[in-house]
Amino acid sequence: AVSDTPNNTGYTALSVGAGHACALDGAGAVKCWGWDGYGNQVSTAPTDDGYTALGRGNWHTCALDAAGSLSCWGFDQDSQVTDTPTGDGYVDVSGASYHTCALSGAGAVECWGLTTNTALDFGQTAGAPTDDGYVAVSVGAFHSCAVDTESAVTCWGIADGSDRDAGQVSDTP
Repeated sequence: AVSDTPNNTGYTALSVGAGHACALDGAGAVKCWGWDGYGNQVSTAPTDDGYTALGRGNWHTCALDAAGSLSCWGFDQDSQVTDTPTGDGYVDVSGASYHTCALSGAGAVECWGLTTNTALDFGQTAGAPTDDGYVAVSVGAFHSCAVDTESAVTCWGIADGSDRDAGQVSDTP
């Protein structure tokens, strides 16, 4: 068992990374626990409240507040933290190993973090949709997918982390 897991109740959301976890309490305060290496993903969590959602990567976490503003912290090797979009109006956030994507209220998908890895030609954020009309986004280690208003799925990145060509995932339904 992880010894610093909170023992109180009242949590409304949970997001678990590779070595840490974060939860939101009823007031929207972020509580993180677990391993604090690789960018202090536990000790640098926001201390205010009013957050409504969490999206995590392996070593970084992002929180969405009631106005739709994003706050990200933790490991920043691929700009998963420093390139976090500013402004408000976001309605969802999803993260993975090397990148994060957020969904705006207008249905636009915005991704940041690792765009290329020259050794493997990864393109986790390259090829992300540039139009509006999406209702959900989910991020994997090397690819991401979004669902549009007509229930169609669009995916980008690479499917398995191999050195295949980056770009649109070919098995998108």
